[in-house]
Amino acid sequence: MKVIKVLGVALLFGLLSGCGIVSEASYDTAGAIKAESSKAYQSEEEQLNIKDILVVNKDEVLPLENHFSGTVYVMFTKEDLKEGLKTDFSLNDKSLTDVKEDSQDDFNIRYHKKTYFSAKKISVENLDQIKMTSTWPDDIALTLRSK
Repeated sequence: MKVIKVLGVALLFGLLSGCGIVSEASYDTAGAIKAESSKAYQSEEEQLNIKDILVVNKDEVLPLENHFSGTVYVMFTKEDLKEGLKTDFSLNDKSLTDVKEDSQDDFNIRYHKKTYFSAKKISVENLDQIKMTSTWPDDIALTLRSK
């Protein structure tokens, strides 16, 4: 009987210690997948020439550290895209235009675990500050993309 108890305890200990190895391996795998997807996202961001992603309040003046030349995009989540396309936006008192579907300006990004879609755009030269004007009720997500 003692032999069975000893074998049972040894078997139970072996199973429990084996579970730790499996969970460590799964954490390592999850970490590797996250690192690889992060690298892939950074590579995609570089291919799109994205210089910065900003969230601004409407009517807030946001100075830029470096002058920016390129295109500024207003970005929306899937839930807000339809309503956002109906809203007018201005950057430093100049109106933004709609992004044409399936054009080079039609792209999406991941930001704070959400996907954002380009909806409005304006080309700028030597932009030193951002002041967005709109009737949009929430903060405005912007992507700065160089030429």
